Amino acid sequence: MMDRSLIGKVTFIALLPFFYSWYFISGIIPRDKKLWVFGSWNGVRFADNSKWLFHYCNSQGCPNTHYIWISKKKKIIKELESSGYKCAFLYSLKGLWYVSRAGVYVFDMFSSDISYWTSRKAVKVLLMHGIPIKKIGRDIDNKNNYMYRCYHGSNLERLLYRVVRPWWVEKYNLVPSTSAYTSERFRTAFALTDKETPITGFSRNDILYSINQNEKKVSTTCDSYSYSKQVIYMPTFRDSDRANRNIPIDWSRINNLFKEHKSLFLLKLHPNEKFDVDLSDYNHLKIVDKDVDVYHLLKESDLLITDYSSVSLDFIGTRKPVLLYTYDLVEYCLNDRSLYIDFEDLFKELPIAKTFEQLYKQLQHYLSKGLSDFGNFDALLSQFHTYTDHLASHRIRQEIEKCTG
Repeated sequence: MMDRSLIGKVTFIALLPFFYSWYFISGIIPRDKKLWVFGSWNGVRFADNSKWLFHYCNSQGCPNTHYIWISKKKKIIKELESSGYKCAFLYSLKGLWYVSRAGVYVFDMFSSDISYWTSRKAVKVLLMHGIPIKKIGRDIDNKNNYMYRCYHGSNLERLLYRVVRPWWVEKYNLVPSTSAYTSERFRTAFALTDKETPITGFSRNDILYSINQNEKKVSTTCDSYSYSKQVIYMPTFRDSDRANRNIPIDWSRINNLFKEHKSLFLLKLHPNEKFDVDLSDYNHLKIVDKDVDVYHLLKESDLLITDYSSVSLDFIGTRKPVLLYTYDLVEYCLNDRSLYIDFEDLFKELPIAKTFEQLYKQLQHYLSKGLSDFGNFDALLSQFHTYTDHLASHRIRQEIEKCTG
């Protein structure tokens, strides 16, 4: 019996002539510049920068502009409808009408977060999902990476990728950034101009940098407010270790340490990774559901542990401590992604643990003595954040309105 994923791939390839015909026709249908559609993570999550800009646009209101969330999951549509938002299931007549008529597509990764095949001649706004520490797009130089083969492989490889995954090489009209450094990385990675990479900040950081204490808190499976400290660990995505993530941590020792200090350790993995370790017996360790938007949790957390993820550069804007656990720096650069920067030099002001024992001692120090010796953020903030206010969404909407004339 054929594997279901294989059947899906064969069916997709067989339907490619139909999809390309649809793409061509979508460029003939008149676009409404006052109709904006939003999507995230291939249409299966309500999260990240798209979510926060969508919230902002709806909260501000504009009688002549319509903001619609498009999703491939009916559960997301039901939840948004119950909250009073305009949204549509992609594979419905209403959804197909919206994506065919929309003048603006707003997404985090690719226009396929909404619907690539209906996007021709729409204004495409890529909000990204992080500040580039790891090389992205055309800048990827690891020959084992599929994106490298898409941009720099043999003629046949590049042709095949561009036919089967055309959204990997699509042209964006606008990619908002956080600083001059970020704009430069986006320009080289996506072949953009200065005008197409305005410095605005990221929408998702508005919640981190806001001083509003009455915001709705995220729903989680744990009551974090009964703990003395809340620490969240967010390792970056590995292309080479996604099937069953192996993290060198003694979970029993971590649980005992956090139990001793009446604190909580949260583990939030990338949505595309699988983790089979059972932590259910540990009362002071919790795995955050992969579909939870983590930015409320980040705001509520006292310490962030990460590695090569740019979430560290978002979190430093809160002036709360960051601890880097880089147990596989050399292997990561060889097998997954090379970096734009000298990692250890860039983060020399932050504590770095290269082994579990070093990580454990750093956590002991933090839980016992608080914030001392946990880094100077000033240089990092000046390099990666032109703004650390809560007005990024406002600036991004203004830039989109400029694009639509």
